[in-house]
Amino acid sequence: MRKIFQMAGEGMSVMQILRVLNRKRIPTPGQLKNRHGEFHKWWVGVGDNKVWDGSTVVNILRDERYLGKNVYGKYYRPVVGNYRTKRNSREEWVIVEDCHEAILSREEFTTAQKILREQEGQNSGSRITYLFSGKIRCANCRYALHRMKSPTPRYYRITKRRAEDFQCVKGHLQESELAEAVFAAVRTYIEVLLDRRELKKKTEDSGRIPALRKQLTSLQGCVKECQERKAKLYEQLADEEISREVFKSRRASLSNRQEEAQADQERLEEELAKLEHIISSGRMEDQTLENYLGMEELTREMVKAFIDCIYVYDDKSIHIQWRFESGMKE
Repeated sequence: MRKIFQMAGEGMSVMQILRVLNRKRIPTPGQLKNRHGEFHKWWVGVGDNKVWDGSTVVNILRDERYLGKNVYGKYYRPVVGNYRTKRNSREEWVIVEDCHEAILSREEFTTAQKILREQEGQNSGSRITYLFSGKIRCANCRYALHRMKSPTPRYYRITKRRAEDFQCVKGHLQESELAEAVFAAVRTYIEVLLDRRELKKKTEDSGRIPALRKQLTSLQGCVKECQERKAKLYEQLADEEISREVFKSRRASLSNRQEEAQADQERLEEELAKLEHIISSGRMEDQTLENYLGMEELTREMVKAFIDCIYVYDDKSIHIQWRFESGMKE
């Protein structure tokens, strides 16, 4: 990590730094964590050829922990259980000084921050949001695809800019072709959601859920009763009120009854969970799905509403990761 700060101090840009790291095949932070047994889906790369990207270098150059500090509360989860996080303002961070040995001097860190600010000033400017901005990635390397607007809007992979010898899918994908395929997929997805809304209504009206809960309560009582009666049998055997043969026979009968009740309980719990999921999965149905279904072409609003990410494969086929449901492949 110290070498990264040294390169920044020498005036190298972020792109130049990550090219050096990739050319020398320096392990990325994600690879190092994987080698120590930590695996997470968002660290997926192409085998050992995962490359450094600009955001990783920038995050390291801004990390005050290299000065011996510990920093807490930089991010928070707006929704409990969701992997998405949002960044807190610096005023809300908890910064503790001198927690461990620093690997940088204050001067080295300050110089790196100055270089970053200068580069950000050179690259600043208004950004245009396009149809698929922030929503399209290569299925191989998992990095975002770059949009080229001329001669016609199209997307291609820029991994080779980060690492000259990195092998990734070549070629371009026309934005119009992608929009057509995604639009067809979104329409199908909306139709599925509308069908589920109808199923939800039927489920709510059928009264099946209250009936299942009542049956489960009865089965739970049956299991508890069997357990209590078996405990009573042990007491009777210990007090010599019944013979061992009678004990074994009655215990076997109770065990069979308990196992049957538990099997029925598991089956009904699974059915109840599915029905309750149908009832509670109405997030998308709060929107006017019929209006989206009536649109004649794909819009940015539709992409934001329904799509989490689009992954493009070698043969230009796509996999859509939907925002609220399991994905569908096109």
